Amino acid sequence: SSGFEIGYQNGEQFISLFKDKSLKKLVVRKDSFFAQTGNIMSEYSPDSSAVPEGKKFGPYHIQIDGNYENYDLVMEQVNTLRQRGIDAFPAFVEGKFKIWTGLFTSQQQAREAWNQVMEKTGVNSCTLIMPSPQRIQLLLPEQEVPIMIFENSTFALSAQPISDKEQTALVSINGKLYRGRVIFKRFTDSDMTVINRLSLEEYLYGVLPYEMAGSWPLEALKAQAVAARTYAVLHLNKYSKWQFNLCSTT
Repeated sequence: SSGFEIGYQNGEQFISLFKDKSLKKLVVRKDSFFAQTGNIMSEYSPDSSAVPEGKKFGPYHIQIDGNYENYDLVMEQVNTLRQRGIDAFPAFVEGKFKIWTGLFTSQQQAREAWNQVMEKTGVNSCTLIMPSPQRIQLLLPEQEVPIMIFENSTFALSAQPISDKEQTALVSINGKLYRGRVIFKRFTDSDMTVINRLSLEEYLYGVLPYEMAGSWPLEALKAQAVAARTYAVLHLNKYSKWQFNLCSTT
């Protein structure tokens, strides 16, 4: 692919927030408590008796007040704040762009940074952002400051590869290639759900080669395609609670 387009899924419609042809690799993780030891990033519970060693990151943030209509406008202000020494980043919260800073591990840590943020930004007020079980971070590999945080009670974060027009755009997840776009949604009973969204025919492109060798007789391949398509159609909306249709099982 030639970068990624980031947006969200509203039913059948993909709503674009921004696209960046320079984005080749992305890290998507929960907005939660993490400890970094070397190159290893481990999630932990602050209430655990075995908190790992290393630099800590948390789901408390400071909001620098104001809403922005689109990604370009919010990034103008984000870049201005970064020049003033604030590690600012955009947050898309319930359909509005905002500016946040900090990955604090407690209210106390956030409040200790409060005055410094106010002094450097010159704003009259800031807002403490508490943890949320719906929030997702989008980062570049090996970078600590998110390129965006996404939070929405209804819609899901979506990333799709930008096609270079000469070949099919594919996205690699844990070493496996997928067509279509990838959707990320946090549910209370499944933590982080990752969904590959694509058309039924594109789904069959990936299924058939793993069910029947391409060297088999053409009529057998046709029959297998009918069977696979029928199975998929019969299971539509089976997992609608989690906004997908099929599991990645045999």
